[in-house]
This record gives sequence, structure tokens and C-alpha cells, in this order.
Amino acid sequence: MTRLRLLLVVAGAGTLLAGMPSQAAVRTQPDPSPSGAAAGETRALELLSAASRAARSRSYSGTQYVSTWREETASSSVADIRHSPSEGSVVQVRPTADGELDSSVTPTTDLDPRLVRLLSEHYVLDVAGPATCTGRPVEVVEAHHPGDGVVVGRFWIDVASSLVLRREIFDRSGRLVRSSAFATLSIDPSGGPRIAAATLTTGQLDAAAIDDLRRQGWRIPAALPGDLELFDARMRTHDGQRVLHLSYSDGLSTLSLFAQRGRLGSGRMAGFTKQKVGRSAVWVRPSSPERVVWGGGGRVFTLLSDASPEAVRAAVTALPHEKAPRTGFLARLGRGLARVGSWLNPFS
Repeated sequence: MTRLRLLLVVAGAGTLLAGMPSQAAVRTQPDPSPSGAAAGETRALELLSAASRAARSRSYSGTQYVSTWREETASSSVADIRHSPSEGSVVQVRPTADGELDSSVTPTTDLDPRLVRLLSEHYVLDVAGPATCTGRPVEVVEAHHPGDGVVVGRFWIDVASSLVLRREIFDRSGRLVRSSAFATLSIDPSGGPRIAAATLTTGQLDAAAIDDLRRQGWRIPAALPGDLELFDARMRTHDGQRVLHLSYSDGLSTLSLFAQRGRLGSGRMAGFTKQKVGRSAVWVRPSSPERVVWGGGGRVFTLLSDASPEAVRAAVTALPHEKAPRTGFLARLGRGLARVGSWLNPFS
């Protein structure tokens, strides 16, 4: 079997996970006592925090598949990933079975400490028990919805290296909506260098800079519907214009919002459909991540998110809207959307 055929078979295996029930993974019975639950949550948070550190301090390489399912639409990608603390991650996406490169599904190589914090604040964490993944012993961490205890996320954490080898995200009905896993993995046996203190990367905004932008009239909500909290803000330059990039998350789902000065034209956008959200018109591409474009308050907004469709609609409704004037700006914006879409991962 050639290397390419092997990669495509792995992608197909990821797609088959769509039919797995939320309780498909082998797990042990959690201790129902208050002390047992507290101990389980503490241990789960320790494992996730160690995984966050390992993602930055270890060198590794491997092949990862990513699959998503959204409103009857399935997307998959397979990628070769090489990571080192000094150089970051180099990702080469492979063609899918139809020969296309699906750039809408992003390989997952990181577990940011800010997302770990949000995960622990919004969900109940527990250790499901030991298992194996990619032929390696792992501990499985589960995230449960605090209201009804439904499993909404699972993380397979390598015992030896603390790297996340596999992760799954479920909707409230227990249906698998996002999955990523390493099919092959090679890890540098050394522990890697110590992690340096966190510093602001290019364009990243601190609290004072965010407050200053608010005073200048930029709309920067601290939170959006669906328990999505602002955890990262950056100012970038695109086609000579400043573009504000805001990142929101509840620890499992992420929403990226881009805003720039201007007004949206009335021309059509290839690949997008015009829809009504409340009393306003928006342009939607039902991909994964979902993309929504609209105008409001003298700004043009582009939203990309892997959150549920309901959470995306609620977020769009909560932001400014206006009727689109007849200008040609929409066409120019459409040509730049591919590049804007590559910014979905705020840690790249």
C-alpha cells in the first residue's frame, strides 16, 4: 500500500467515528462520592495542564486525521505534522479521497492553557480511566456538561509524554461532531527545553490596548452567547487595512471574529448563501468551521466558528448589523476571505 493510500484509509477511519455513541470509549466507573468527584476533577485538570505544557516543550512528528460533522456535512483532512519548541509546528495537509485539499479542517496540535482554564470553568472534568491510543498507554479525560452530566469532550493523554494523542467533541445529544487523532507518532524521548515565560506575540493586545480600542469605537464584547469568553485579541493588517481579530471559547468550541472598517456591498459571494438572522441579512458558508459575513456599525464582520449552529446564530445576533449599501466592497472582501480563514487558529 502506498503512503498516500494509507493516509486516505486513515481519513476514512476518522469518518466512521461519526456513528459511534458518546459512551463508545472504554471507561471505568467514576467514584460518585463528593471526595471522589473532587479528586477526579483535580487529577483531570493536572493531566490537561501537563498536556498543555508538553505541547510546547516536546518535539514530535506524525500523521494526524481530523474529521468534523456539521448539519449533515462531513469534512476530513489528513496531515503530516512536525513540531519543535524552537520552530513551532510545520503542517502539510494531504489530499482527501477525491484528490482535493480540504483546508477548512485544521489539524490540532496544541492545548492552550487559557482553553484549559475555560474548560475547567464551564465543564465538569473527570478521569475515565486507562486505555491505549496509537499503541501507547494513555489516560482518558472526560468533560461533562454541568447540567445533566452528558459527555461533551474526551482527551486521550499519553502517559509517557503527556501529549494529547486523540480528542473528541460531542454535541448535547451525544453525537460526535469533531474528532482528531494521531495515526502515527514519533516523540523525542528527551523532555525538551524548559518553557519560557509567556510573552505577547506580534499583534496581540493586552487589556489596556483593548480598552483603548473600545474608547475608539471598536465593539469588543467580553463574552458572547453560548458561554464563549474572550481569551485572545490581536490587531492585524490585511490589504493595507487594520483588522481586529477576537477569539472566544468555552474551552471546547472556538469562535474567531474579524472586524475592519468599511461597509458591505450588495454583490453575491461565491460559495456563500444569503440568509436572515433576526431582521438582518448575512452571508453564510455552512462549512467547518462555519463562516458568516455581514456589516454593521461601520464595520465588516467575518465570523468563523466550530461552535454549534445555535451558538453561532446567537453570537451573530448579539453583534451590530445594518442594511448593506450598494458598493463593490463585498467582492473585494470575498477575494481575501481565504487568507482571513487561515487565521482561525489564534496561536499560529
